[in-house]
Amino acid sequence: MGLILKVVLICVALGGIGLGNLGFRGDSPESIASGVIGVIVSLIAMTFLLKFLWRFLGCLTTILIALVLIVILLILTGTFDTVTDKIKGFISGVSKQEQISGNIPGYSAQAVSSDAASAAAPVNYIPVVNSDGTTSFVPISSSKPATPMQQARKDGTFTGSISAIRTGGQFVIGDLEVILYGIDVPDPKQVCSDKRGRPYNCGQEAIRELRRFTGESSLSCKVKAQGNRENLVYAVCNIDNHDLGVAMVQNGWAFAVPNITGVYVPYEEVAKSSGKGMWGGQFYKPSEWRAKEAQAQQAAKKSGAFFGGLF
Repeated sequence: MGLILKVVLICVALGGIGLGNLGFRGDSPESIASGVIGVIVSLIAMTFLLKFLWRFLGCLTTILIALVLIVILLILTGTFDTVTDKIKGFISGVSKQEQISGNIPGYSAQAVSSDAASAAAPVNYIPVVNSDGTTSFVPISSSKPATPMQQARKDGTFTGSISAIRTGGQFVIGDLEVILYGIDVPDPKQVCSDKRGRPYNCGQEAIRELRRFTGESSLSCKVKAQGNRENLVYAVCNIDNHDLGVAMVQNGWAFAVPNITGVYVPYEEVAKSSGKGMWGGQFYKPSEWRAKEAQAQQAAKKSGAFFGGLF
């Protein structure tokens, strides 16, 4: 056998093994079929490669040697583990399907959804009506987790990470709009002055501080009051047992609202005495700023109506 032919056969064998490895990693029939073809091609290539041994060892012995070499190649390329896992998964799936069908009285294994068939627990299945009107049984553990709104309705508490920030005290967690209870924050458009009298957007600065405090952390919140919409709540939120309202007030980017709760008043005094945040310059408290903005808008409407009447 020529050297070039030997090299070609080795390349074909390795290529077939690679094709087999990729094929057996898939779940579709086409993918598995390509894996089988790849292994067969490798086997044939190795058989021809070892054909010259027939003169010394005979046909059967040569085929056995080829099979051993194929198994070694399968192990080296990871295909052997892939095929083994497929076989174990198939056997395990059959066993679980039998277990499930025996634990739901009156229902065969075919009536149980694929989610239930893959679940380890044989009990605690719930009926789910499909879009076509049929009913499937799925394990409770595979059902969707409760949303923050569902959690809040259940026991008044919810958890989750902030997905959007509206103001320095209002943000979104899942399907809930959350306003921090007992504090007031500057409007996103509110302008303040720093200690040198230079204007800056303190509302946006408060948003940045809230984002800095929370980051990607998960918040644990307790509802204190329901807003005027179903998905709007007033809540006290903690990060690792640290009150987020305290952090905003103590650092000078929010204000206590004593007529709601006196919890945050001492922290506001700390921020004021140390000149933190907005206390380091000049500002209107958010409630005052909103009142002035409302007056300015009202005056603008009256002025517009007056000049409109002239023309």
